[in-house]
Parts: sequence; structure tokens; C-alpha cells
Amino acid sequence: MLSEPNQYRRPSLYSEVSLCLFIREFAFFYTLNYTQFKS
Repeated sequence: MLSEPNQYRRPSLYSEVSLCLFIREFAFFYTLNYTQFKS
């Protein structure tokens, strides 16, 4: 019973982490391009 919810939770956690990384990467490149464009 304890291992079942863990199996269901794992994919959502993985997608959450990947989404967070994607947003972080996008924000990094956006700020990098913005600062380059400004100067």
C-alpha cells in the first residue's frame, strides 16, 4: 500500500522537476539576451 502511491507520485514529481528546470533555463536565456540587447 505504501509503494503504490509512491509509484503514482514519481512521474508527476519528475515532470515537475523537468518543468522547473525548463522555466529556469528559459528565464536564464531570456535575461541573458535582454542584458545583451540593452548594452
